[in-house]
Amino acid sequence: MSDASRLFHYLLNDTLSLWDNSNWKQKLLPCGSSVVTLFENVLTKTCNKSQNAGAQAIVDYANETILMFPYASVEQHWRCLLMDGTLLLAAEKFLQPPTEDLVREIIRIVDTGVVVSGAPGQNRRAHADTILAVLQTWLSDRHPVEFLPEPTVLPIADPLIADEHAVPRWSAPPGFTAFADTITNEAMPRILPQGVIEHWPARSQWCSLGYLLKLAGDRVVPVEIGSKYTDAAWQQRMMRLREFVCDYVLRAEPAYLAQHDLFNQIPRLLSDIDVPEYCYCNPEPTDVYTPPDQELILNAWFGPQNTISPLHHDPYHNLLAQVVGRKYIRLYPPGAHVYPLDGIMANTSQVDVENPDLERYPLFADAHYVECILEPGEVLYIPPKWWHYVRSLDISFSVSFWF
Repeated sequence: MSDASRLFHYLLNDTLSLWDNSNWKQKLLPCGSSVVTLFENVLTKTCNKSQNAGAQAIVDYANETILMFPYASVEQHWRCLLMDGTLLLAAEKFLQPPTEDLVREIIRIVDTGVVVSGAPGQNRRAHADTILAVLQTWLSDRHPVEFLPEPTVLPIADPLIADEHAVPRWSAPPGFTAFADTITNEAMPRILPQGVIEHWPARSQWCSLGYLLKLAGDRVVPVEIGSKYTDAAWQQRMMRLREFVCDYVLRAEPAYLAQHDLFNQIPRLLSDIDVPEYCYCNPEPTDVYTPPDQELILNAWFGPQNTISPLHHDPYHNLLAQVVGRKYIRLYPPGAHVYPLDGIMANTSQVDVENPDLERYPLFADAHYVECILEPGEVLYIPPKWWHYVRSLDISFSVSFWF
């Protein structure tokens, strides 16, 4: 038996052990007794080494049901069905002879299931993380050197920052108490200078796209296609990180891995950063701020030069850590005349900040703002409900901490 076959054999048995007791039946019973019967039949066939036991039908049914509802309204048992169906489908695949293409297919199946379902259920996320880490390592070890072309650089001039509009800066990283007092009493954006995140391994390692591809090149991530999410042609696709880097990031094509909990999906990346202590200052609730349900919300923002986040606001205190590249950021206070959209997009402005139509939006011309070019190693504090527009000036990787 080859090393790859032994690996598949181990992952098969480890995956099937998830259903050693009958607790899973109670979790899935709200989906219907016929669904539980189908799952049990597929599980039995897989345990008996049937390579086409029917797990794909379970995954398809769960996905179709989830798509019938707004994502936030999807009941937990449907998410559990998708996650368990995903892992059962992976177990089916482990019965086949291992090839690189099959390994990439299994990674796609499991990553997609984790992202869509949220990986509910006892030990499900931990088990999925194990499958994905082991398979990615196996692929990376077979292709240890990644040769990448020089990135395309768009001939776009950097914005000029006038002194009267410059975001205030701390001259040195403040102490914990000084930071907490400042954001409580002033509620103004401020830049924390280099020194807050310089100890992160990410500051050196993420500058290498080859490092990211070796670590996670075959992982499947959600990517926004289009210059900004307010465009009519904007769409979101699941794609391999290698495809995103080679076809979009290096070519400066409009696409963005934006506001994604990449560190929960790929825990190995989490060891490259630290949570700044400022995130634990426990700001008091106000009329514009309610603390998040969880202590901290981390998101990754990775993309080519000239990715844009339209003018919008978020509900929480935010530390935006600029790990790689530079970003131009303009900020407007709550209540500024920025002409929000209606309905569920009311946190987003209609105005194109760098090319505003002042005939349609005349009051925008007099709206007070501050702006900056956020340099690598700097961190920008953004208060709750402050409008902000962001454009990357280089290939850029940022991490946001909402608290």
